[in-house]
Amino acid sequence: SSLLLVPFSFLRIPELLAMGEKRLLRQRGAPHNLTNQWPAWKMLDTQWLPVLVPAFGFVFLYSFLGHKETRFLFPVLPLFNLAAAIGLDRILRLAFPPDGKEKGGSILRRVGAVGVLVLLLLTWFSSLFFVAVSHYNYPGGNALASLAQHVDQATFSAEHQVMPAVVHVDVASAMSGVSLFGQRSASRHGHGRVAWKFDKAGYEDENMAGSSGSWTSFSHLLTEERSLGGSAFEEVAAIPGNPYLDWRRARIVVGDAIFVRERIGWSAAGEQ
Repeated sequence: SSLLLVPFSFLRIPELLAMGEKRLLRQRGAPHNLTNQWPAWKMLDTQWLPVLVPAFGFVFLYSFLGHKETRFLFPVLPLFNLAAAIGLDRILRLAFPPDGKEKGGSILRRVGAVGVLVLLLLTWFSSLFFVAVSHYNYPGGNALASLAQHVDQATFSAEHQVMPAVVHVDVASAMSGVSLFGQRSASRHGHGRVAWKFDKAGYEDENMAGSSGSWTSFSHLLTEERSLGGSAFEEVAAIPGNPYLDWRRARIVVGDAIFVRERIGWSAAGEQ
């Protein structure tokens, strides 16, 4: 709804509507004479165009890219927010003129202004909803944090150096939040007794991890496959993800998306 306010920042739509409303109240005749007093070129307010033209040009040029992401628009969102604020200010001034000036706007104009405010309120609630949904969009990152906490607990009572934590991160985990920042944070866990190593081998034949039954070379697996590693591993945690909205129950539904698996006997094997 904020984008709907942007045209009001460079088009004199509120002023045109106000003048048309007054003219129609004075005479019920044909409103086509309105253009004689308000030429089309005067509908354009050039005050904010130096700010908006680069923003529109930015979006126009990026629209030619084959790969598009919302984050590409982040640099120009503040400019569009500025334009929306200007448009909202015009609408509110039209509906509720400042003291000492024109009498209050008509009921129709005030209803329109309240409608805009209602749309902004709905936008705010929608943003809260999408934030709640996006909370479950990064099960890989949550799985890595869960693994770090598990290693802390497993090594809390260890008196000697523990075997290195060699973690395999599959594609689904890497695409859903396992970043270098998360890896550095996880590497600080283990009470100084664990050396961390991360492996992100892909699905290509020449870059395939775990081929020929070599999963036991890893101490932990972050994977979307619940049985990866077979009986040599046990499940430590199942991280929810893949959210969707259940309209009937009016709730966000998630399922197990990433599994944290540990090689059986890992923590005990490292004690000396």
